[in-house]
Parts: sequence; structure tokens; C-alpha cells
Amino acid sequence: MLDPTIPAHGAARLRALLATRASGLDDAAVEEARSIGAELAAEVLSSVILRELSHPTGSGDPVRAAYLAAELKLTPVVPALVRCLALPSIHPLRLAALTGLPRFGAASLAALLAALDGCGSTEGRAREGLAEALSRLPSDDARIRAALLRLLDDEPATAARLLAERGEWRAVAQLSSAMDRLLAAPVGDCDLCNREHLVAIARAVRYLGGSLGEEQRDRMEEVLDRAERLWVPFEDAAPVTAPARRDPRPGRNAPCHCGSGKKYKNCHLPADEQRARR
Repeated sequence: MLDPTIPAHGAARLRALLATRASGLDDAAVEEARSIGAELAAEVLSSVILRELSHPTGSGDPVRAAYLAAELKLTPVVPALVRCLALPSIHPLRLAALTGLPRFGAASLAALLAALDGCGSTEGRAREGLAEALSRLPSDDARIRAALLRLLDDEPATAARLLAERGEWRAVAQLSSAMDRLLAAPVGDCDLCNREHLVAIARAVRYLGGSLGEEQRDRMEEVLDRAERLWVPFEDAAPVTAPARRDPRPGRNAPCHCGSGKKYKNCHLPADEQRARR
């Protein structure tokens, strides 16, 4: 409920300014929000954002509301912004929330950690959005690293990427352990999926200054070999006729077919893949 001591037309003016600014957020809306006070402005902005989440219209009002809340650091709007993280990755409101939440500091950290703890493993899109927002916080709080490490069990590729982007060098040992777990019991339901997870973790370990053990590399190469056999090149313009024939290739670690004595991956594999894409 709006505070009855504050003229309701102030809230109406702010809503109107948000709705009529086709060119985006401007100083008029910022000044109006300041003039009606932080409490009322936060209530208006939260309601605009939540209305879009429950009854999507695709209008620009909620996006402008999200940016305005971040501009004025209206902490009561944080819960509404956190809910936006479950939207599809290219949704403008989700992007506005990701951009704005780091400006709220400790309030965002607490809300994001609580939301991630309460998010089920089946809510992949929401978990990914929450983790992405956490990773963007400038704080060096160890709870952020711990939350991303927990995510390694369900979303290995996403968690590894975010840990690397944050420069979390303390996470190398846990990433290596996650690699061992994936090699023993893949999260993905096929070698192509598992390949994505393993490659992301290997890349993160390397970016953070670590390295994989020889056994890990060999076992990972086995998965990559199996995934390679499942991969079917796709030609956009290929006619729908008989399936294209491809000469059988040796495994990545097998001797190259040219007789050089080198492993296939270190010899003709790049050239063969380039020729297959033509």
C-alpha cells in the first residue's frame, strides 16, 4: 500500500514517465523518483518490474524501472531484480538486473546467496542467472567462491567459466576434483555433453594458473575421442539426399593415417576437420 500521507499523483507521474520514454531512461524520471522519496519510488519500481514478470507485455517500462532502481540504489527493489534472473538469457529485463545488482553491494550479495540456496537443481536457468549475478559482484567475499564451487556438481561448465572470469585462483584444487568426479560419473547424458563440461573445467584450470595431471589428460582425451565419433557435420545448404560419406578417421590419440608416427591430433586432424567443413 502506498503511504497515504504522500500524494498519489507522485507515483502516477513516475509511472507515466517510465511508460512514455521511448528513448530510454532520462533525467526527468530520475528527478521525479527523487522528489517522491526513496520508499515510494522503490514501491513503484518494484511493482512495475513484478507486473512484467507475472503478465509479460514486452514493454520498456520494467527495463527502465530496473535501471532507475540501480541508479538511485533503491535497496528494496533488489528482491524484484533477483527474480528477473530466471528470465531467458537475452531478455532485456534480465540483462538490466545483471547490470544493476552489483551496485547494491551487500544487499545484493545476501539476496543472491539466499536465492541460490533455495533454488532447486531442476531450475537450471534461474541457478545460472543467480550464479552469473553473484560472479559480477565486486566483493571478494569467500561465500561467492563457495557458492560457485557448489554449482560445479550440477552446472560444471557454467561454474567453471564464472570462477575463471572472477580470477578465483584458490579454486584450482576444487576444479581438479570436479574433473575427477566428471570422469568417473558424468553429469551430461552423453559424451558430447560431458565434453563441454570437461573442456570448460580444463580451460578454467589453465586460466587460473593450474594444470591437469597426466592421467586426467589421458582420460579426458578418451572422452573427446568418443565425442568426436558422435559428431555429425551439418551443412546448411546441403540437399536432402543420401547422407554424406566421410572416410573413417583414426582416434585422436591413434597414429596418424599418413604414417608420420605422430598422434593423429598432432598431425592431420586439424586439416581433416577443415576439409570436412567445406
